[in-house]
Amino acid sequence: MQVKFFKQISDAAAGEAQISAVCFSPNGQKLAMCIDRVVQLYDDTGELRDRFATKPIDSKYGRQSYVVTGMDFSPDSTQLAVAQSDNIVFVYKLGTDWGEKKSIVAKFVQSAHVTSLIWLPDGQIIFGLADGKLRSGNVKKNKSHTLFTAEQYTVALTTNVSRKAILSGHADGNICRFIIEDEGTGDKSGLVVRHSCPPCALVWSAHGILVGGCDRRVVVYSKDGKILQQFDYSREPLEREFSSGICNPTGRCSL
Repeated sequence: MQVKFFKQISDAAAGEAQISAVCFSPNGQKLAMCIDRVVQLYDDTGELRDRFATKPIDSKYGRQSYVVTGMDFSPDSTQLAVAQSDNIVFVYKLGTDWGEKKSIVAKFVQSAHVTSLIWLPDGQIIFGLADGKLRSGNVKKNKSHTLFTAEQYTVALTTNVSRKAILSGHADGNICRFIIEDEGTGDKSGLVVRHSCPPCALVWSAHGILVGGCDRRVVVYSKDGKILQQFDYSREPLEREFSSGICNPTGRCSL
């Protein structure tokens, strides 16, 4: 796989301006990037076309009371789910055209920090919490419910290529699987494997489960949790920890 640099779409800032979340719309027309609690929307050429500020769970706490921890577009690319550290997920209506008025169409108040988020093709919004819960939100009903509890901080979420099953990574190294729709593969919900460190970079590719973390190793597991391959960068002085990962739609290439 070759990765080609096209352009820089966000200028460097004089001071701390962390990019806390990035996601691309399913139709390939919009890129959302959150910097300092402001969501910036770019077109498919990397040009900034729109922006809007997020809000805290309650205005009395102020804008400095939270950080955005994750974002994802709806399957039709007209809505954006925003996960926040102040125990809430907001769903914004973006519309189909640039510059349309933004409005909140749903919000899911939770019992702990929301740490990660995925919007599935069937309409479910899956989010992980700091208390280890994995929950599902329904935008039309504006309600959420618990899928399972791992009892440890959720550090990462990912789906398989068909997006009908989920893996969650937790602070104790556990990687758990939850089946959304049975595809006849024989896979079952439950613990898959315990990794050597928190699996912050978690990818479910067509060839295996790729895991990276603070030990500077990338391990490829089978669907049953057996080690298939390892890449050890811990002795490389310039290498740092792995913090995130993603694969292309076919599941054959991963970053």
